[in-house]
Amino acid sequence: MPAAEARGIPAPVTLTGDPATVDAIAALEAASFSTPWSKDAFKASFDNEFVEISGIYEDGELVAYAVLFTLFETSDLQDIAVREDLRGKEYGKALLSDCVARAAARGADRVCLEVREGNAPARALYEHNGFRQFGRRKNYYAYPPEDALLYQRILKE
Repeated sequence: MPAAEARGIPAPVTLTGDPATVDAIAALEAASFSTPWSKDAFKASFDNEFVEISGIYEDGELVAYAVLFTLFETSDLQDIAVREDLRGKEYGKALLSDCVARAAARGADRVCLEVREGNAPARALYEHNGFRQFGRRKNYYAYPPEDALLYQRILKE
């Protein structure tokens, strides 16, 4: 039994691009970010062979999801969100661990991501799970304007 399931967190599953799933992802996205992805962006991601979208369901409801893009040796965690009332309860950790495993299975030697500089809970999650900051993108985010910090986790040298 995976560690997340042992703690009562359902295991992440691969999501499909059916309309109900896209609607659920888009709703969670809109509730989580000041500049959310559109439904069309998620639909396009499901059609991209280099993208895997995983999620966690609880009582039939999507409560967390992640979008992982892998090309050659690099995986990019493009998006991850957890329903607000479940943040800090290891759902993000379960999804992050799942994405790292998916990246390794696809042959990636690293997983990269960017995060708002002021998002201390997300930064702590990444750092506690082996990610290290390696760069910065000035004024990357809007609403409000903020730098993005670039993180990566090396899977194999």
